[in-house]
Amino acid sequence: MDKAPQSGLPTKKHIVGHVGMRAYKLVRRLPSTSALRSLFIDAKTDRPLGVWLQAEFHPTKGFEARFGWHCTHYPIAPHLSMKGRVWVEVELDGDIEVKDRPACQGGRWLLGKGRMKINRILSDADVALLEIEAGKQSSAEEEIK
Repeated sequence: MDKAPQSGLPTKKHIVGHVGMRAYKLVRRLPSTSALRSLFIDAKTDRPLGVWLQAEFHPTKGFEARFGWHCTHYPIAPHLSMKGRVWVEVELDGDIEVKDRPACQGGRWLLGKGRMKINRILSDADVALLEIEAGKQSSAEEEIK
């Protein structure tokens, strides 16, 4: 796998057969049950902690059809509200498609084509530390350019 200089982030558009890639996903947390659910696609299905979930295809009106689990390298998605939502750390297993998005949409997205497991819910402190790490990665990449 090719990597961006000093960042550790993949630069290829497809990563084939990756096992155990850590990523982050913004999910809804239901106030009544604390259940975790996807934000927009297949948003009525609970996503339990610690269970491998197979990627499925759910075309949804108003959204580009993209098969797979939508995740990011860092818990950053400034275009989305945090109200009623939490960041979770996930593990992706299988093929992964890399989508470059504008920084205002969190930058590089990962579409996990195989399985995903939610490892844990991130605290605000966890998110803050990862945002700092992401900023350092961005600064290093800018210096290289």
